[in-house]
Amino acid sequence: MIVADTNIISYLFLPTVYSEKASRLYLQDAEWSAPSLWRSEFRNVLALYLRQQIELLRGYWRFRKPRH
Repeated sequence: MIVADTNIISYLFLPTVYSEKASRLYLQDAEWSAPSLWRSEFRNVLALYLRQQIELLRGYWRFRKPRH
């Protein structure tokens, strides 16, 4: 059994530099335990991830705007 915090769970579900390591860890032992607070913390991680992705997209579209 692996006791995982929200960061490790996030690495498993979101594309990060640690995702491959988290996937290998899950393959090694699929029985995980986490504190009951993980769901609330994971929602915060998702909200932050979405905000960052939206900002990346805004920056991309600003860069891609045709110049007249």
